[in-house]
Amino acid sequence: MRAMQGERLQNFRKPNRYNKRKGKSGRNRHHFLLPRSRGGGMSLNNLLLIDIEKHNAWHTLFKNATAQEVLDLLERVVRAKKHQQVA
Repeated sequence: MRAMQGERLQNFRKPNRYNKRKGKSGRNRHHFLLPRSRGGGMSLNNLLLIDIEKHNAWHTLFKNATAQEVLDLLERVVRAKKHQQVA
């Protein structure tokens, strides 16, 4: 099972490239939509290929939160701000 998971990830990875125009790496990294630590699987349906810097920024800002959890949090913040403006 473990070898099969490794094969799936290997096929998903892209080679490292250097983007001279931006002056930074164009390396990609797989990002689990539902973190494995929270029950997410290794299937391609649970993986998103994103730039490594964006991947690191996501985890710096939101830790292990899913995109839906971040959206829910932002909606609560917007509602709270609107409520403060009315009061």
